[in-house]
Amino acid sequence: MDYGSKLNLNTLLFNHHKHTVLIPTFVIAVLLFILYFSANTYIYNLIKSSSIEKVKTHGHDMLLEKSKYIGNTLGEVSRLSQILQKEHKHFFANPELTYLPYGTPIFKVAHNGVYYKSNKTGSSLYYSSDTKITDKEKNKALRSEAMDISFKNIVESNPNIVAAYFNSWDNMNRIYPYIDNVYNLFGLSIQIPDYNFYYLADAKHNPKRESVWTGAYLDPAGNGWMVSCIAPIYNKDFLEGVTGIDITLESFINNILESKMPWNATLFMLDDKGSILAMPKKIEKIVKIEELIYHEYTTNINRTIEKPEEYNLIKNKNTPFSYKFAEYYKNKTKIFELTVNSIDYILLQTTVKETGWRLILIIEKNSIFHDIYKLKSYADIIGYSAIVFAILFYLAFLLYTVKRSESFALRITNPIRELSRQTTFVGTDKMTEPFVKSNIEEIDKLNSNFTKMVSELKIGKNNLIKTERRRQIYEEKAHIYHKKSLTDPLTGVYNRSKAEDVMSHEINLAKLYGQPLSLIMLDIDHFKEINDTLGHAVGDEVLVEFIKVINNNSRSNDIVIRNGGDEFLIICPNTEAKDAALHAENIRSLIESNNYKKDYNVTSSIGVTSYQTGDTKEAIFKRVDKALYIAKEKGRNCVVSS
Repeated sequence: MDYGSKLNLNTLLFNHHKHTVLIPTFVIAVLLFILYFSANTYIYNLIKSSSIEKVKTHGHDMLLEKSKYIGNTLGEVSRLSQILQKEHKHFFANPELTYLPYGTPIFKVAHNGVYYKSNKTGSSLYYSSDTKITDKEKNKALRSEAMDISFKNIVESNPNIVAAYFNSWDNMNRIYPYIDNVYNLFGLSIQIPDYNFYYLADAKHNPKRESVWTGAYLDPAGNGWMVSCIAPIYNKDFLEGVTGIDITLESFINNILESKMPWNATLFMLDDKGSILAMPKKIEKIVKIEELIYHEYTTNINRTIEKPEEYNLIKNKNTPFSYKFAEYYKNKTKIFELTVNSIDYILLQTTVKETGWRLILIIEKNSIFHDIYKLKSYADIIGYSAIVFAILFYLAFLLYTVKRSESFALRITNPIRELSRQTTFVGTDKMTEPFVKSNIEEIDKLNSNFTKMVSELKIGKNNLIKTERRRQIYEEKAHIYHKKSLTDPLTGVYNRSKAEDVMSHEINLAKLYGQPLSLIMLDIDHFKEINDTLGHAVGDEVLVEFIKVINNNSRSNDIVIRNGGDEFLIICPNTEAKDAALHAENIRSLIESNNYKKDYNVTSSIGVTSYQTGDTKEAIFKRVDKALYIAKEKGRNCVVSS
């Protein structure tokens, strides 16, 4: 009977309390915690949705405000370029006017043929070596000194501006601030009309003759990557040149784009073709593209170099921004969401009226939810703390319940427990009688019956032990008798009866597994003479020494058998005929060389044979016996194989 599945009274009482009190209390607590965390999650999601809408509304207003600020900043630069445009138109319309604000400049011709200004006051001047310098060109270079006052005031009054310049149709460049060795920087010659900061202002690209903005390009004058506001200078209908104002991307990012904004928001600017015009470091990490700001000038910049196509977020298919960004960009969607590198973002865009560029505000959603996450974290901590407290309380209550159940159960079960303990010793030496008595009638009756049963069990156990002991003695004697029946008493090896069984077994194995089997038969030469002359006692000693030599030099799987008289067999399992012959020769040699107790010589004649397909044990015995007979015929003390 399986007593392990039975319940004791203490367990029964505890289970009853568990189902009526503990489990209902636990379920109620779990439901309350589920309700608490569900309510928290609902409120959390509600606040998140509300925050998203608030960010979109406020973010759009913030973007428009920033766009207005950038428009005003760039508009101011445009207005400055228009002032320069008017001044320079007046300059070319009145060729008789000459004004030298810093005195008479010094012009020289460099080693590479470039005509340049050597004294470092005001602007630097460069005239390409391709241009033939006549009095007309010299006069224009001299008179253009009048431009320096406005150039200087504009550059020094606006921190965003790094340079102001005039480029003429015949490859003259006047730029402020002054550039040392300008003839080396621009090189031997330069075709100014081929650059975007010139041709974007010509009649083909700018028929209205207004101020226009370039895209981002690499400055030939050594200031790195920049954008320029340029204005054409016409003398009637002839384009004398282009006046421009430069803003580097570094100053554009630091002074215009970068600012501390709510939700850790970031601005970046695209041009009218969707190419990145300027972006802060934070945007570089998102789009996985490094902004172009600085450049190491090792060669002259003799053509317009714009940003590579990978900076175009519309054309570049490898950008982390999805194809949806291009769709939103083309449709001018004001507010949209994107997932970039597994991070969710809200993007807002607007067009800067002054330039047509696209200003984009990007906000990481996790930044919006930072305070919400913190609030939820506090609520979760409170909830988890309550859970820990509830678990500790529940464990304490559980311990209290267990103790109370045990105490109550002991009042009922102590008399039965002792009886139960005694029953565990039934059938062992620890079994005692009489059992402890109690004042409960039923238990005392059970004790009395059990006492009788224990007494009867002891008697039965003693009888069983005696019977078992007699059986063991009988089996031991039977084993000894059986062993003696198979063993030669003098030599201790198996006798002929065992030989029949062993040989049958080994032949069956040889047939079944195809293993080799060999048989050696040997006897003592002239053993009868030893018995007749020295007596049977000496003969027995010879037999014992003889078998000792065989046993000591036989292999572990060899089976040695006394076949009768002085004749012995060695059954050699898994042994080829040639190996058996060698083994037999070794034994023969050892028998001959052995030192016997008495002064007599002992030799042995040996026959060897092996199992052949279809052999019976009788055939093998007959063949080996014949081999032994031949050995004797040959003069004894030799080995013959058959």
